[in-house]
Amino acid sequence: MDWAVARGLTFSAAKSQAMMTKGDLVPGFTIAFGQEKIVSVETVKYLGLWLDPARHFRVHLEKTEDQT
Repeated sequence: MDWAVARGLTFSAAKSQAMMTKGDLVPGFTIAFGQEKIVSVETVKYLGLWLDPARHFRVHLEKTEDQT
């Protein structure tokens, strides 16, 4: 994170999420982020699109249907 500080950047672990897209990590894993931890999630909303590890759009369709 030294490179971020050197460039005047800050990050918030509370606003960050991790999602496994490939590999064999067990759901619920955490990632060290400085002194904090980022917890993994099953789905994540990114730029208005709901993403899931299998890269299907089923979750996105379900979430957007619920809004109508």
